[in-house]
Amino acid sequence: MSNNFELKKKFNNALVSNSKSVVYHNQRLKSKLAELVESKREHYLLGVKNTSQIEKELVDKLTEDQDFLLHTIDKMARGGRAVDPELINPLTMRVMTGSSSGGCLNILQGINDLALGTDGGGSVLAPAAAVSLSSLMAKGMGLQGTKKRVSTDNLEFTPGIGFISHDFKLCLLALKKILSQEQLASGREVELEKNLTIALPEVGSVLLPHGEDMAAVTSEIEAEMSYFNLNRIELTGSEDREQAIQIIEKAFAQGNEIIITAEGPVDYYGYGDSVAGSFKIAEAAQKRSGKYLMRAANLVNATAVTIPTDRLGVALVLLAKPGMESGFKVIKLAERLQKCYKRPELFVRYFLKNYAEKENDFLGADNFDQYFE
Repeated sequence: MSNNFELKKKFNNALVSNSKSVVYHNQRLKSKLAELVESKREHYLLGVKNTSQIEKELVDKLTEDQDFLLHTIDKMARGGRAVDPELINPLTMRVMTGSSSGGCLNILQGINDLALGTDGGGSVLAPAAAVSLSSLMAKGMGLQGTKKRVSTDNLEFTPGIGFISHDFKLCLLALKKILSQEQLASGREVELEKNLTIALPEVGSVLLPHGEDMAAVTSEIEAEMSYFNLNRIELTGSEDREQAIQIIEKAFAQGNEIIITAEGPVDYYGYGDSVAGSFKIAEAAQKRSGKYLMRAANLVNATAVTIPTDRLGVALVLLAKPGMESGFKVIKLAERLQKCYKRPELFVRYFLKNYAEKENDFLGADNFDQYFE
């Protein structure tokens, strides 16, 4: 959680950053932070993806009560591409996953607490998974962009709106600020009943790029879901986006309200990029990107969540069929399942705590000018 010292530190991190992940830094926020010194409320710094798909009215709604303070405009991968060759993932040391690439890095760099992004074919879910952050893409609950686009593989879509954070609770807090009071009231009535039907991977249908069976990863959370109806679905070929769409639609049509997969390591053994994949021999590497149903979640109008696991770049992916009720159910389930995994202490120490603490400067100085008179 942010306190006022951490807000100032995050502001300074952005001020001195030379990373391309920050397109614009709202330096006028400095005076506002000074006013909040005595505030007893929690405040969080927000980054917004550099895209016209996100309306100003939505950002205004998110920031109107000052729980979230607009801090940066975050880099978007050029052309909405699934990878961003201009940025490096500091966790995997590979090219950063797109297209909501800058928002993720600005959280890891201790600049922001929450990133607001858009997802066409995994552009919120995939980069979050690649850097072990949580995400919530709420297309299935009505949060979407302003205009239709065509994907790199010629599929027409309207982007979904989503949130990325080091803490899933902040994604949920942001969603609540955007939804209407009527929608929030309906959400409070939603319960995870015994008849909830959840689809899990069939054993042996997908081997992740590092050789682990996807079903072996999801088996680790089954004890938390023993109360519900659990089904197995065949996921063979789900690395292909059109096939993934068919798999999701079939699972929903068969009565499954939620689908859970384990996906990744995202863009570690290969890059899930349609541009490079359109060339001969690159297709094989594209299939080793670790991206499966996350690439199709927005295209079927699902509500989707990623939960980081204890494996590098691997996340649980939860998809709910379209609709407010199913959306609230998948969020409640995600809140339960996130407790099953703990990210390594070194990750927490280096990326989530390091930038919030005052580091040792040269000779203990806060101002280097004195050494260069």
